[in-house]
Amino acid sequence: MHSGVLLLEVHSLSGQQKHPECAQGACSSDGPGHAKQEQKLHEELKQVWAASAVVEKLELEIDHAESILAEAVGEALKAGTATKTVREAANLTLTEFHDLTGAPNP
Repeated sequence: MHSGVLLLEVHSLSGQQKHPECAQGACSSDGPGHAKQEQKLHEELKQVWAASAVVEKLELEIDHAESILAEAVGEALKAGTATKTVREAANLTLTEFHDLTGAPNP
């Protein structure tokens, strides 16, 4: 999941329909509770946006760490270290190792 895309979707959805009850014809935009409800919805969306940003940051960190791991694995293999030894040192399953290196599963 790319949370940047999710973030844009949340922004666009919040702009289209701020109040679910308005879609059902039960909305009174000048009612006393309307502004309070709008503020609550906005606060809840801020929590969604903040959580989405945390996920995006972690995904970027994982992508970076995986590229460093792939480079280190490649160097170890080039140096002649046994595939099984490298895979175990990286704590990868056969499938994960294959996905990381493109090496065939034995």
